[in-house]
Amino acid sequence: GKNVVIAVETLCPDLVVWADSRLCKQMCLNLLENAVKFSHPDGAVTVSYGVDDADAVFIRFNDEGVGIGSDDLERVLEPFGQARAGIQTTHDGTGLGLPLSKRLIELHGGQLELESSLGEGTTVTLTFPARRSTAMHDSISA
Repeated sequence: GKNVVIAVETLCPDLVVWADSRLCKQMCLNLLENAVKFSHPDGAVTVSYGVDDADAVFIRFNDEGVGIGSDDLERVLEPFGQARAGIQTTHDGTGLGLPLSKRLIELHGGQLELESSLGEGTTVTLTFPARRSTAMHDSISA
């Protein structure tokens, strides 16, 4: 095995999101699987979640793995558009994890943001609109 350490950082402990739990589970599993798959042996993956300055809920997946070159960032969001370094020889998979997660978060009115540097890792952030967070609902009911 790769022996990848997964850490979870809770930046807002009482967070609730109004969303489809099955689709959210699918997005998180896709992105966590990607992060582990493209990590170096004995690497680390950090999953963090919280609320940003606009009361939008975010879930962030960060790995320190092979990364994605700037020329390939758009392509990896297209179905079957894998573009990670050395992927053709070292990794199997259909390349649907990122595009599917992007589509599912968009169905919730949110967005997927991808940041990466070749050889330095990747950060994928799912952001749900503020209307889906407890922070927004608490301020409305107050």
